[in-house]
Amino acid sequence: MRQRNNFVPVRFSDEELARLKALVEAAGQTRNAFILNAISGVVLTTPEYVTELKQMNEQLKSIYTQIRGIAVNVNQMAHHANVVKSPPHIRELEDLTKTINTTQKELSETWQFIKALIRRHAEPRR
Repeated sequence: MRQRNNFVPVRFSDEELARLKALVEAAGQTRNAFILNAISGVVLTTPEYVTELKQMNEQLKSIYTQIRGIAVNVNQMAHHANVVKSPPHIRELEDLTKTINTTQKELSETWQFIKALIRRHAEPRR
């Protein structure tokens, strides 16, 4: 038995109908699915946006791996300093500083990318 047995006719202006068609096409859904998703609170998006999110996810994954490596290096240096009772060599600290600065730059770029995505998708649509 069909659950959706109610039909609701809706009137659109030419501009509104064109906008609806464009949104449906961009979402890659049927008009019916698009409208049902919209009223169900599903976040409607485009395939391009999903691709951008996947790219951002890969960047964050890479940064996470780098931060994890930095933490391991710091832990090893602290352990060495405690065992030998001497601080790490200056060269090791310089290398670690370079790695931290590079990771910070990548994190900043990813953060800017996220901010741009939010701005672009949070602007009211007309």
